Amino acid sequence: MIRQKLSIWTLLPAEILGDIFDLLPSHRDDPIVPNSKPPAWLAVTHVCRRWRAVSLSYARLWSDIITTPHQWAEVSISRSKAIPVTLTIRWSSPTEPLPDSLAVALSHLPRVSALLLSGPLISRHLPLIPIKDANMLKQLRIEEASNNPTSLDEDTFLKRKAPLLERVFMAGCVFSWSRWSSFCFFASSLRSLVLVWPTNVPKPTRSELHEALSTLSQLQTLRLSDLFVEDDVDSDIMAHVAECKDLASPLLSLPHLKVLYLSNEDSVPLASFLCTLE
Repeated sequence: MIRQKLSIWTLLPAEILGDIFDLLPSHRDDPIVPNSKPPAWLAVTHVCRRWRAVSLSYARLWSDIITTPHQWAEVSISRSKAIPVTLTIRWSSPTEPLPDSLAVALSHLPRVSALLLSGPLISRHLPLIPIKDANMLKQLRIEEASNNPTSLDEDTFLKRKAPLLERVFMAGCVFSWSRWSSFCFFASSLRSLVLVWPTNVPKPTRSELHEALSTLSQLQTLRLSDLFVEDDVDSDIMAHVAECKDLASPLLSLPHLKVLYLSNEDSVPLASFLCTLE
């Protein structure tokens, strides 16, 4: 009976088996060092000879490349072949050097569709990460883990080459709002924007924020945290809402917006911002 049940799997095409393996968790997290262990689905390579052959040749299983531990990064780069990949670069200490596998991983940047950077003092490492020729990049996530904001220069950020970028998540990063049009050169393709602004850095003015968001005509998801300037008005929100409606300022049109999440220490500027939405 057991042999009959197992024989069913032998009838499945390799492509179907690969798709099933792809449903398994990509990584087994370590509570101390996340994503430091081998892929959770690696167990299927020890079931039988056929499963091992299928899993080793199924490129999509190896498309999630994490630079630590370095041996898995190098194996993933090789076995993912030429398909789009997700590249995660993570470090836990400000003095920790970038992993040796990073240079190898970045040599494949033209096929990276998602780039995730996370750690303290990202600005220290950012010049060592030559983000260029990111023609397939669709998702970018930068998370600064220290209290020192990461400054992104509009003249060098992504080398102004990311024509397919659709999703951007930036926490603890700062840039010049007055030069938004130069910085956000990918505005026309952006579908999702998450900005978690550092609390110890000056926030944009209402007009700067309004002007910046007005360029994101295709935006579907917007999350803004700690980005709103406290207004020097009565703290009565309803009174302030009525005042906003009487203003002749232009409305902010985001016709494709489906998800909106706003958070701020002071609720009054949130009400003011909501009044400007068309």
